Amino acid sequence: SSGINAEYGEVTAGPAPGTITGEEEDDEGLLSRVRRLEEENRDLRTLKARCLEVAVTQFQRGDNVFFYYDESKCNYLVANACTTEYQYFLHPDNLAALGLSLEGPNRKPWAIGVIKDKEFCQARKQNNRFKVPEGRKFYRVYAQQRTPTDGDS
Repeated sequence: SSGINAEYGEVTAGPAPGTITGEEEDDEGLLSRVRRLEEENRDLRTLKARCLEVAVTQFQRGDNVFFYYDESKCNYLVANACTTEYQYFLHPDNLAALGLSLEGPNRKPWAIGVIKDKEFCQARKQNNRFKVPEGRKFYRVYAQQRTPTDGDS
């Protein structure tokens, strides 16, 4: 057994807290503990399966991304945590693939999609569909809806 003997100032070592010893637990108790740990592990796997990893910077093909409608640009952009990085616009020809529209009842505030492809662009004129300054470099991305197996391990 472990503990401190105050009379002699001794400290005795024993098993670490939570260690199972033959004296403390029989086979049935051990089996019960193993079942409980297996159930906790199953619960954690279920929780992980519900989670979605979403890229927030340096977007590549296959990344799950969060698109949001930007009122000032009148377009959907990829939410980017890095303010010094290029802007990523959802290609206007690709809106329907995510069930989106720039106007009317299908104009949702956001969507989650998977990047299929991206094009590097530069605005050639001041008044452009993305409402970015002339000369500004940006990406247009093509995306598809996320399927339950995208990004799952």
